[in-house]
Amino acid sequence: VVRAVAVTEPTSTFEMEKKVSVDGGTTWVDDAQHDPGDEADFKITFNNTGTLTQTVTAFDTLENGVGMEYVKGSTRIVANGTETIVQDEDGGKLFNGGVLVGDIASEGTAEIYYKVKIKDADSFSCGKTVLYNLAGISAKAGDAGTATQHDKVRVEVNRSDKGCNPTIIPETGPAEIVLSGVIVTT
Repeated sequence: VVRAVAVTEPTSTFEMEKKVSVDGGTTWVDDAQHDPGDEADFKITFNNTGTLTQTVTAFDTLENGVGMEYVKGSTRIVANGTETIVQDEDGGKLFNGGVLVGDIASEGTAEIYYKVKIKDADSFSCGKTVLYNLAGISAKAGDAGTATQHDKVRVEVNRSDKGCNPTIIPETGPAEIVLSGVIVTT
């Protein structure tokens, strides 16, 4: 008797995404609007879609310090159902080379949560400023090598405080045309 057996090659594939919250960590989206001085919540999600356990590292560029600052002590990791609060000295690693998330088995997930503070109004021009915040996941599975994926979110900062005087272009129309032809004599 000869039996056919399907042999599946081990794989080290994964999916990741970056989201920003619009309501303090309940609703996660790709785009958010914040005012200067606000805190913004971010989440990076990792899903192991491969068959191998993967060692996962997460990182964020934080716009290279433009417009946002990390809120120390705010990084927490939920991996394989277990939550870990990342110590302050390690939380900064998220923005400087990456923070180790851990080993995630096939079909396992991990979420990395953290907060940033949108810089004060003086850091922005009047009106709207758009920041794109890039994050990434690097995953290594044995001798299969390391793979990296990136995702970004869009944060629109609206500066409309008292110190902000946006340029207003005057409305033009027939009234100005008629007045240009009037001569006043005394």
